[in-house]
Amino acid sequence: MKPQGGWVGKILRVDLTSGKISEQSTYDYVPRFIGGRGLGAKICWDEVPPEVGAFDPENRLILATGPLQGTLAPTSGRFMVLGKAPQTGPVESFCRSGVGGHFAPELKWAGYDAVIIQGKAPKPVYLWITDHKAEILDASRLWGLDTYRTQQMIWKLHGPKTRVMVIGRAGETKSRIACILTDTGDASGQCGFGGVMGSKNLKAIAVRGTKGPLYADHRKVWELFRIYATSPKTAGRKLIESRWGHFKSMPDLLRHAAEGIKNNHFGYHEIVEKSNFLAHDLKYVTWTDGCPGCAASCFRPFFKNSERGAFGGEFRHDNTGGFNANIMVGYEEMAEISSLEDELGMDGEELGGLVAWAMDLYEHGIITKEDLGGIDLQWG
Repeated sequence: MKPQGGWVGKILRVDLTSGKISEQSTYDYVPRFIGGRGLGAKICWDEVPPEVGAFDPENRLILATGPLQGTLAPTSGRFMVLGKAPQTGPVESFCRSGVGGHFAPELKWAGYDAVIIQGKAPKPVYLWITDHKAEILDASRLWGLDTYRTQQMIWKLHGPKTRVMVIGRAGETKSRIACILTDTGDASGQCGFGGVMGSKNLKAIAVRGTKGPLYADHRKVWELFRIYATSPKTAGRKLIESRWGHFKSMPDLLRHAAEGIKNNHFGYHEIVEKSNFLAHDLKYVTWTDGCPGCAASCFRPFFKNSERGAFGGEFRHDNTGGFNANIMVGYEEMAEISSLEDELGMDGEELGGLVAWAMDLYEHGIITKEDLGGIDLQWG
């Protein structure tokens, strides 16, 4: 069928075990199953039996867009990663994780609505996708690198406009809280799909597309986007959030997090005072970015990593609730933690909860400093 309804009409299938790459029509699924979530759910229902585990080669890792990705539609930068998830224990089950950033439009512009990956490569590889074609390439030199350095290496090979989904050491070691990251911090954060990529020996998925978006009425789309982008409500939101990201909403996030933590020995006011986000912003934050089509540059401030001399990372609710409110660290520590967890490719929300749990065990004498290699794991 000809492309229609926002779809480009093709799904890319990759079998890492055999090395076979093929294409399938998107219209085998749509419009009955619409959007990346519906598309991925139907594929997993048909192809992943209940007995297949998250780290089994037979599991599918699905990257699926919807009909609006690649257009000017507001907030259309996000897409879905789906499959049998290792983080849903004790029973591994189907799950999905939303991802922001620029990968989804790039995939559509390369000619694909979704990517379905199965099998396990005999050695580390990455998937390189360009206009209506794909290759499985050697990633031996990339294995072991953090998420930032891996993207930098791929940009050198394929150009700075390439968009990359990548795992770090957490994914390579099949951590159940491993993320798949893109750009400097947008991620498939929940579900543990970074570990699924690692189980398949798949270090990264890189895409560069040059095809344009599909519009039935190009002028009408431009007109609607202009109204959205210049309206007082969205323009005002952009002015507020493009500078501060979600900093302006952090006091509320901290309050909710603090109310749920009974052992942190600190109140709401102490948490906010110690954090002092706005006072530190000029010292650490360098610039912000946002997903395509979105007026609010939320979640994505770039900040200077003083410890390792790098730029990148982001402050989001998972960092805030996971580390600041749970563990009572300040802004500088959160900056370092945010970069480190992104470099390793770990889910900050889960990681913060695990560390807080370990602190509770430590305070109750269930684990000791000797168990922790000499670390004094006290609150704050």
